[in-house]
Amino acid sequence: MPRGGFIGTQGFFEYLFHEIKKRTFEELEIPLLVIAADYWKAEEVVFEKGDLLPALQASMAVPGVFAPISIANKVLVDGGVVNLVPYDRLLEHADFTIAVDVSKVRNSGKNEIPGALESVLGAFNIMQASALAEKMKIRKPDIYVQMEIHDVRMLDFNKTDEVFRQAVPAIALLRKQLQRLST
Repeated sequence: MPRGGFIGTQGFFEYLFHEIKKRTFEELEIPLLVIAADYWKAEEVVFEKGDLLPALQASMAVPGVFAPISIANKVLVDGGVVNLVPYDRLLEHADFTIAVDVSKVRNSGKNEIPGALESVLGAFNIMQASALAEKMKIRKPDIYVQMEIHDVRMLDFNKTDEVFRQAVPAIALLRKQLQRLST
């Protein structure tokens, strides 16, 4: 078990980089911003140039699940800690923004006590959703889509087909909203 997390990510990233064959932000055809959080300073860190691997590792380092990453004397974790849906980082760079929220939807009808890890991750999700709701009061993206994914937990890596199946209504809604704007 890696220090700071339950799951190591090296195998995943080796596979990912073998498939995309890009190593730096500059090699990408579409500009990309990657958001991480400085664990000790509680500040957002934005990556947009240089090596992709460390930025991606930092941006997915969910506290307690995946180990934090050290870059430039900063300990970095998942950017969702400080900015769950970072559409606000694109507002000045884009004519139009579409924000897609893939965070967990809470099942308010359930009344079961979660396990230890699910409890920590659920509390993390509640805090993220509250911060996003406050940000949306200030300025919303042009289109906001939230996936309605149920009965899939963060570590259910074998349920990708189920996630895509459940995402179909959100995809249809996005298409409808885009068509409405283009007419």
